[in-house]
Amino acid sequence: MAAAMHRLGMIAAALALMGSAAPVQAQTAPPPASAAAPAQATASNSAMGGPVAGLLDVLTVIERARQNDPQIGAVRREHDAVLLSPDEARAGLLPQLQASSSSIRSQQRVLSTENEVYKQGAASYPTRTMGLSLTVPLMRLAAWRKLDQAQASTRQSAFALEAAELDLLTRAITAYITVLAARDALGLAVAERDAIAAQLRLVKAKRLAGQVAHYVLSEVLGRYELRQAEILAAENELRDRMLALSEITGPLDLQPSQLPVLRQDAVLPRPDPNHVQDWVERALVQNSQLKARRGAAEVAQAEIARHRASYAPTLDLVVSQNRRDAGGSLYGGGSDVSSRDTMINFVYPIYEGGVTNTLVKQAVHRHSAALQEVERITRQVDRQARTLYSSLHAGAQRELAIRASVKAFEDTRTHRAAAFRNGLVPVTAVLDAERDLHGALRDLAQVRYDQILNMVKLKQLVATLGHDDFPALVGLFGPAPANATLPTAPAIAPATRP
Repeated sequence: MAAAMHRLGMIAAALALMGSAAPVQAQTAPPPASAAAPAQATASNSAMGGPVAGLLDVLTVIERARQNDPQIGAVRREHDAVLLSPDEARAGLLPQLQASSSSIRSQQRVLSTENEVYKQGAASYPTRTMGLSLTVPLMRLAAWRKLDQAQASTRQSAFALEAAELDLLTRAITAYITVLAARDALGLAVAERDAIAAQLRLVKAKRLAGQVAHYVLSEVLGRYELRQAEILAAENELRDRMLALSEITGPLDLQPSQLPVLRQDAVLPRPDPNHVQDWVERALVQNSQLKARRGAAEVAQAEIARHRASYAPTLDLVVSQNRRDAGGSLYGGGSDVSSRDTMINFVYPIYEGGVTNTLVKQAVHRHSAALQEVERITRQVDRQARTLYSSLHAGAQRELAIRASVKAFEDTRTHRAAAFRNGLVPVTAVLDAERDLHGALRDLAQVRYDQILNMVKLKQLVATLGHDDFPALVGLFGPAPANATLPTAPAIAPATRP
């Protein structure tokens, strides 16, 4: 079993040493200097195996994602905008001060009148008016309800931002892990292709000696070409995964030699506490997405109250100071008059065409929809917590079972290879053993990566994923072994019929 695990590690490490000989670039632009990792994580890295110079570690990926991911950038800007909504709502409760000024040129001519003063005459004069008006709201229930709604919106936006930050961590870590998994899949495909190539050389020699039929050589060659096609697909998958990572982090000039390998002795994370109900209860209380949905329901409830407040009367104190300077009049003389007015303005809405009633009904329906969304997310979080917890436990058992199968397939491959050399079994038995062994190695690598991702997702679900988890995550990976070599396909001439 140790030999099989060493083989898996060497395959991943060998592909990591491809370096400049076979770069798989996500972007051609040079990467900017990466930001320093969080102090909490860096302080513990040396004890955990920590980041290694020259390797793209998960801390660098997370920091670059935080700086460059457009999705989280949009959420942050939206949150900044929502934080200003209480100021907008509060303006409806504050005094309003207005200044006004006007200038008028009046031309008047008496055409006919029964007033002796205006029997004849004409006048042309200017009039200048200046005013200052102060309105002090005394009772505006709708404005208070709007302020309540704005404050609820800021709370909901904070929860949404928290959920987006956690989602960013999960997306960045997932993209990083899938790159490593794609790199390992390519390495395993290359290793299996090379194992088939070795058998192809033996079969070709036996064919020349007349010990095997031509169809045997054709079958081995067909399997070799099939693995070659799988390598091309794996290379394309690796490029795509790197592009997906750069979509989050920004441009990367990444080569396989910069990717670490999952340590053979890495202790994969286990759920703690080790009881599913504990995780479910924590998720239903702490989940950021669920809190954001509850906040949205609170905002919808405040919307109902705001529209219902439109039925309430309003009361304002209005104080105005005006000055009117007229340059003349039909009386023949001008005037300069200053006046001050104080008014209590009471408005009681009686009928507005039914608009308020309609707005209230719409708000009630939206609140009901928000509550349904809360219920949906609650059930979803409950299911996800149970599924992730079960997946972690099942994954641990699967890992043990696959390790045992790797050991069995490795023994089978060894015995069948020896039997084929002695002419006891056909070459297809050896090829089948190679296929089974590399399939088990692929499953083993995948289940280990899945364990890491499931633990990350479970912590995201309960909103505890953060800096404290990064050192342990970094410690799971390390550099490629110094004695690793890149498997290469030998030059084999295609078989031809005699």
